[in-house]
Amino acid sequence: MKRFFALLLALLMVLSLTACVSSNNAAQTTATETAALSPEAAAEQAAAETKDTTSLSDIIRVPFGYLLDWLYVFSSNYGVALILFSLIVKLVLLPMSIKSKKSMLKMSRLAPLARSIEAKYGDDRQKAQMAVQQMYKEEGGSMGGGCLWSFIPLLILFPLYYVIREPITYMLHNSRSVSAAIVAFIQASGVDLGKNTYYAQLAAAGHLGEFAEAIKSVAVMASAKLQDIDFSFLGVDLAAIPSFRFWQCEGWSEIGLFLIPVFSGVFQMFSMFISQKMNNQVATNADGEVDQNAAQMANQTNASMMIMMPLMSLWIGFSMPAAISIYWIAQAVFGTAQDVILTKHYRKVYDAEDAVRQEKAALRRAEEAEKERQRQLRREQNPDGILADNVSKKKVRQQEKEAAEKAAKEEEERQKKAEEERQKQLQAASQNSTTTNSNSGNSNSSGSSNSNKGNSSSNSSSSSNKGNSSSSSSSSSGSYVSGSTVSRAYSALGKPYVWGAAGPNSFDCSGLVSFCLTGRYSHTYSSSDFVGLTKVSNPQPGDICVRVGHVGVYIGGGQMIHAPHTGDVVKISAVPSNMWYVRP
Repeated sequence: MKRFFALLLALLMVLSLTACVSSNNAAQTTATETAALSPEAAAEQAAAETKDTTSLSDIIRVPFGYLLDWLYVFSSNYGVALILFSLIVKLVLLPMSIKSKKSMLKMSRLAPLARSIEAKYGDDRQKAQMAVQQMYKEEGGSMGGGCLWSFIPLLILFPLYYVIREPITYMLHNSRSVSAAIVAFIQASGVDLGKNTYYAQLAAAGHLGEFAEAIKSVAVMASAKLQDIDFSFLGVDLAAIPSFRFWQCEGWSEIGLFLIPVFSGVFQMFSMFISQKMNNQVATNADGEVDQNAAQMANQTNASMMIMMPLMSLWIGFSMPAAISIYWIAQAVFGTAQDVILTKHYRKVYDAEDAVRQEKAALRRAEEAEKERQRQLRREQNPDGILADNVSKKKVRQQEKEAAEKAAKEEEERQKKAEEERQKQLQAASQNSTTTNSNSGNSNSSGSSNSNKGNSSSNSSSSSNKGNSSSSSSSSSGSYVSGSTVSRAYSALGKPYVWGAAGPNSFDCSGLVSFCLTGRYSHTYSSSDFVGLTKVSNPQPGDICVRVGHVGVYIGGGQMIHAPHTGDVVKISAVPSNMWYVRP
């Protein structure tokens, strides 16, 4: 829709400019009719018949004239001045272009959601429209947010056209009466200003230096500001109107003049092509895939634009001075570069915002899943439904804690029995070794004394080592809890979250994982210690679930035991989608 209105406005503008070309103002007509008069008389008559009025449009034309004049003096080249003028226009309108681009990108991303809302309400178009408008309001989108600003570059062409057509008035800053007198004087002096008197000022501006002294001698032009304006650019006269009869062109000046409108049409087609590609890139759905419906609509709109805009450029190029086409070409080049840069930048910005939004949605889904699991657990514990009405959350936590402590105690007993069995096996092996050594000593009586002494020494040393080992074990076992990583995690269920705590009565997330891995109540690890570890794709019970700022112990079945946050307790939760698994 936006491009349709832009195209309509451009067509109306071209029709207006074409109509202007076919008309003449009073001063110009008078200059033609009084060509037989003397230059002085013609100048005085033209000045007398021209009123020095200031129109509303002059509010824009006059500043444009000063700017183009300054750029011409700065660059010493009329064509370069027009290109710089186009660049300045783009820079001034950049905030509006950014707003338009952001609005377009936002609307492109909201389009799939809008269609889903419309499908939800079916034939009730009024409710669907209200729901879509509410969605746009909540998401910060605007259906017309980028339309208005796209028309401004086209509207600028109107005042610029007058500045180019009347350089004596707007670039040299002469009054209308003085400008009309100068044109009439030069024309009455025998200079051919062309058949189209609408561009008489443009033609006369190239002869100001030649008639400067004569012009100043006439009273009505004594205050005239005169300066030669060189309209040549790359060997082409930009004040001339190109001819489409290329077969009649002779020399580079005419060939180059013909090529300027052609290049204008080519650059407009290239600009439309790039715009189509960029629109297809931003026409994505919520999953980041190309939205085929949105891309098809964009292609249909751009297909017509790719035909109409080049044709309009050719029309302007072969109907008006070549200076207009130079500005048109520069606008297309700068506009294309701007569109590509803004689209890529803000697409990255919105992609990042979408990623954050999807992560928050995943967390909400995980929380809802955990709540549903807790409700299911309560229903299983009390199938008659009494739990939901009569049992408090505190009692449920106590029950879970008791079950976890029972499981941990059973695991500890199993570990204890296994340790006792291992000690028995070691003791039996030691006795067998002692019996073997004794038999060996009896068989060699000559060395029995030394052997016994050696054995005595060895036994003494062994006893000493045993004592030391026992002492060491005793000194370190005060803060050590036996069992596996998972069993220790179960033993901590229900204990409150306290930041910086590592047991035995409270934990934070890294303190809990440190206790489960080492069996000691100390902050051996922090959450950052696990972030850089190699991820595993087949997690096993005892692996660590990690994301930036949080860790937990994986217990299988897509669940983990962790210390969530202040006000909560160590509990079992589903592993969120934003966490990954590492194996220490």
